[in-house]
Amino acid sequence: MLSFVRGPKDFWAGVAYVCLGAGFALVARDYSFGTAVRMGPGYFPTVLGGLLACVGLVSIARGLTRQGQALEPFAWRPVFFISLSLILFALFLSGGGLIFALAVLLLVAPAASAFFRYTVGGTLAALALIAFCAVVFVEALGLPLPLVGPWFGG
Repeated sequence: MLSFVRGPKDFWAGVAYVCLGAGFALVARDYSFGTAVRMGPGYFPTVLGGLLACVGLVSIARGLTRQGQALEPFAWRPVFFISLSLILFALFLSGGGLIFALAVLLLVAPAASAFFRYTVGGTLAALALIAFCAVVFVEALGLPLPLVGPWFGG
């Protein structure tokens, strides 16, 4: 670790914020900016990116001046299972339909936690969530999502 960093967690979080903020502002530079009264498409990402970078600079300064927590090992398991569940949801939505894609998402995502166990109560909650999403997104909001996809004769 760098010897001049007293609070590694704050320092590296600040570096991430500055990089993200600068990245948003950099991407938005090709859009017209506009004014505060008549905002263009580049106004919001530029201002928000700048604010995020400023928060990052404060966090970096805090990491350099105050004693803080050390970095913990990166948790790969949650990143893997949450990413996998979202990718599978996106892949299965058009072919299997919303009900199947949500079921896959709700089966895979909980594996991110080492403490999660599949239970009857969890299964009932998942079924209720699937029904809720079907009613809200497809019926109430009218989103063009198939409830049952062509893989299942929909």
